[in-house]
Amino acid sequence: MPASSVAICGALLKAHIAICATEAKIKKEYLWRNACPPPELLAQLTELKVEFIWNKTKFEFEVYRHSPELFTISANGSLASVKLKPTPGGNLVATYGNRTDTFHFMEEPGDKIRMVLNGVVAMLEKASSRPLRPRRWARDPTRAVPPLNRRTTPPSLSPRTAAS
Repeated sequence: MPASSVAICGALLKAHIAICATEAKIKKEYLWRNACPPPELLAQLTELKVEFIWNKTKFEFEVYRHSPELFTISANGSLASVKLKPTPGGNLVATYGNRTDTFHFMEEPGDKIRMVLNGVVAMLEKASSRPLRPRRWARDPTRAVPPLNRRTTPPSLSPRTAAS
């Protein structure tokens, strides 16, 4: 399973869950009494910051919702346009680039989400404050690039200080 599919579908899934929770809150607390929700709450329906951990890697995205089915995912300055459609069976279908991924989810104890993406299970954990290696992206957010190695000279050629 490519990391880009898990990253994009995981971001969409977290955004979908947050949007559903916000819509339920608006209906429960405001619309039943014909009140207008505050603008900050309405903004949560269109712009979201999403963080999660998968495979000991922290992913951070900004997700923008343009319509009920059309989303834009932003990561490190790159953008990806994704169409997300729910199916009658409870699955979600994400279409981006030349890929189509089908996934569904179940919430697990301990702030974890079990996402079944194209038949393969991926556990998404809640992002915490502990330091992890962030995922770096190339210009195309569907292709992951490993972090850069800062050492430019081999250890055998690097200058050593005299310890005597």
